[in-house]
Amino acid sequence: TVDFAMGSFPSLVKGVRRQPLWIEEYVSVVNRGHPRLTSTPTLKEFAAERHVLVSTLGVGHAHQQVERSLEAAIPPDNIICRVPIFIAAAVVAKHTDAVATIPLSIANTLAEDLNLEVIRTPLKLPRIEIFQYWHDRFHREPGNKWIRAVFQSLFRKRS
Repeated sequence: TVDFAMGSFPSLVKGVRRQPLWIEEYVSVVNRGHPRLTSTPTLKEFAAERHVLVSTLGVGHAHQQVERSLEAAIPPDNIICRVPIFIAAAVVAKHTDAVATIPLSIANTLAEDLNLEVIRTPLKLPRIEIFQYWHDRFHREPGNKWIRAVFQSLFRKRS
């Protein structure tokens, strides 16, 4: 039932085409002037903070690997909430002292607008390959071809 999607959905296989666009890495964001974290926190300092996690449970997105890595490193009591999208996590970080770990491309886009500081995440997190996906039945459809070409020209091999 996929017309067009962009992200990292490794389980989409039957009848769905894919084209690689870029490799995404993760960073963390905090409200600028966070009272305890520097731009390069230690793992102990990072884990001791409150965190908002982006949860993609049930959608098949590769972000689940990152979520599991964060859950393994952060004490459960330090996870203050879970949200379904990266932008929501950044907004929570803006209005609290919580840490949000999100893709670098999103962090760079939101940092200035939300007055966030991008910090190094002291965990080895997986890099995620971002694709565009479309169903076979739309492969030759002019509008779908056009949007795929636009996204390819905008995003292919950015990193």
